[in-house]
Amino acid sequence: MPTEMAPRTDHGTRRSLVPRVLRRGRGERGASLPEYALLVGLLVVPTVAGIDMVRGGAGDAAQGTADRISDPTIPTVPPTSSTTPPATTTTTTTTPPTTTTTTTTTTTTTTTTTRPPTTTTTAPATQMLSTWGAVTTSTATRPIRWSAQTSVTIRDNYNVAVSGATVTIKVEYRRGSNSWSTAPNLTGTTNGTGTLLLDSGFYNSSGGSRADEIRFTVTSVVKSGLTWQTNTTTVTGTRPN
Repeated sequence: MPTEMAPRTDHGTRRSLVPRVLRRGRGERGASLPEYALLVGLLVVPTVAGIDMVRGGAGDAAQGTADRISDPTIPTVPPTSSTTPPATTTTTTTTPPTTTTTTTTTTTTTTTTTRPPTTTTTAPATQMLSTWGAVTTSTATRPIRWSAQTSVTIRDNYNVAVSGATVTIKVEYRRGSNSWSTAPNLTGTTNGTGTLLLDSGFYNSSGGSRADEIRFTVTSVVKSGLTWQTNTTTVTGTRPN
């Protein structure tokens, strides 16, 4: 029977012989001694080679360990690189102040109504009134006599002095409690203040003809456009002791 040729593999001739021997064992006769010897050789040689390789590697490893123990080497720490970060530049931008201009327009309208001045029409004065002033006395020594002095003021119904008014005064005198005796009247014109000064003249201070009192009475006031308001008010002067 022809012998089949096994295909060549990547493992080489040693692996190709094993199947060939095995295939031969499938025949009718057993393997011969040379064949067994060949088979053992094929198995032992690689095993021994592998053991040598392992033993050599182990020896190298042990020698390396022994070398490191006998000569320890302190690992050198690489220097730390101190890198200073670049300086930071800060740029500050100042914004100029904002100017706000506020314009306020105020329109004020004022309406002023001017009224024409009020014209007050005053009715002209129509009346006159007389007012007496204080009474004073004076004396004379040769012979012993005395006199009375007074004043009368004329004003209109607006209390305005009336100047230029003609005034007539009745003069009377008496002794003790006797009846009044009439003396000559006094007539005069009021000055710018509406006043007329009056003087009775001298009367005896002693004897049977003495006068103890002198009385003045307004009898008339005349002024154009005005009417005198008649009154009976009188003033009296008393003889000094």
